[in-house]
Amino acid sequence: MIRVATVTLAAAILGCALPRQTVGVLVTLPETPEPWADAWGQSGYRIQWQAYATVSGAVDVDPGSETVVIELPKATVVPVLAWPVWEAGGPALEPTEMMRPAGGIWSGDGIQLTYEDGPAAFVLNSAALRGADVQAFNHERLTAEISLRMPEDPWLLDTDRIVRALCERSMRVDYIREASRTSISIEVPDGTWYGTSPFGEPLTGGFLDLSAREGLTPHYDDRGRRRLVVVVDEEARVWCAISPPD
Repeated sequence: MIRVATVTLAAAILGCALPRQTVGVLVTLPETPEPWADAWGQSGYRIQWQAYATVSGAVDVDPGSETVVIELPKATVVPVLAWPVWEAGGPALEPTEMMRPAGGIWSGDGIQLTYEDGPAAFVLNSAALRGADVQAFNHERLTAEISLRMPEDPWLLDTDRIVRALCERSMRVDYIREASRTSISIEVPDGTWYGTSPFGEPLTGGFLDLSAREGLTPHYDDRGRRRLVVVVDEEARVWCAISPPD
């Protein structure tokens, strides 16, 4: 049975002024990615959209909902994100951490959110939040180029570079590339550990050779209790720790 959640713009508003003319948009939600569903069950979603720096909204959708109707400003390009959320039994996220979202870019009619289109929607959303005008940007080409250049995992994209270029109005197609990564060797504790991207391969126990971007990269166990944290600093030094410790 299809479950439909409906939200009005007034309920979704995040303290901002809105255009007077809006339209109800049917948003089709993706299924929880199989590795995450196997580990933690079906997720709900926090649907979040950003048309301009001061025009945005959000609504929470329960697990099992297949669609949601939201009110969006007419005649605009609106990146829409669906952040997976588990009420209980999900990954052991810290308050500042989220799993990677599904997404899509609305420009008329309904919209189907997918995890494949999440990175394109994310960078446009982030740029709009920072005041960039994304209305005339060729979002179809951005989505296609990300899929072409990173077919296995689009979340390898250097999102910071794209957002910066959109804000500076200096976007070039050659900026659509993977973020810099460092080859590392680590000992992974027993168990299965899932990353924040639904396309990434889970880690299993033992000595592993892999790559990680600079900064902190978390993975989560299937019981929702522990985090495996890999940190790569600017000098390519590597730390690996379990939180909470055994």
